[in-house]
Amino acid sequence: MFGISILVVGLILSLSSIQDEENEEQTFEREIDGKTAFWVLYGSGLPFAFTDDELSTLQNNKDIVVINPIFTQVAYREGGFYDYFRQECSEKCLTLDVGEQWDKPTLHSSAMGIRIFEELGWDMVNDLEVYKNPSLLDNYKKIILPHNEYVTKEMFEAVTSHPNVVYLYPNALYAQVDYDEDNNSITLIRGHSYPEKSIANGFEWKYDNTHPYEYDKHCDSWEFYKIDNGFMLNCYPEGLIITEPKLLKKIIDL
Repeated sequence: MFGISILVVGLILSLSSIQDEENEEQTFEREIDGKTAFWVLYGSGLPFAFTDDELSTLQNNKDIVVINPIFTQVAYREGGFYDYFRQECSEKCLTLDVGEQWDKPTLHSSAMGIRIFEELGWDMVNDLEVYKNPSLLDNYKKIILPHNEYVTKEMFEAVTSHPNVVYLYPNALYAQVDYDEDNNSITLIRGHSYPEKSIANGFEWKYDNTHPYEYDKHCDSWEFYKIDNGFMLNCYPEGLIITEPKLLKKIIDL
């Protein structure tokens, strides 16, 4: 109906703010060509509702690469950095095994965005791959940066030196971690009030947009603004990205 392609992808998410009971029904809507289209999602999963023309524009953009924030996912897990920040754990919680703990993205590691980019077939690399080979980003005309809050110096330099980056989630490039190849672990080095409370951004990055944009989860007045090597979004789009194809189209057009 209305030329709509509806793709419903079953996905079990460990999201604190977006988590459904097994049979809970959620109804979403959007306007297409002056008409309101509805689609229903049962249980856990992600809704997609794009017109055929939108899909043809959005799919298989091989000039774009998304960086999956696996180090940030590791940092937020139980027994990780935030246990230390809450003074519930010693500095031992600032060194974490990477392992395979990053195979289940959460709200903090852009779960909604990552799943949509995967479904659309956009190329994706992760933090570890960029750490090992920063030059791989040179193969793409545009980088999409989700909530990559915790990154290595190598990754920070690779991203900030690229000429066209879409900083899709505020609070990216916020704190510096080191990666230990022998132990496959990350350690917080600087940032997020560590090792001193006065230290906010670990790279002293002038374009840090954590405050106030990270805390705007509604994105009622979303827009991108220009910085020297790309564009930044003025809100945290984890909810917006599942219902607003215009956001994805804008990413392509930037």
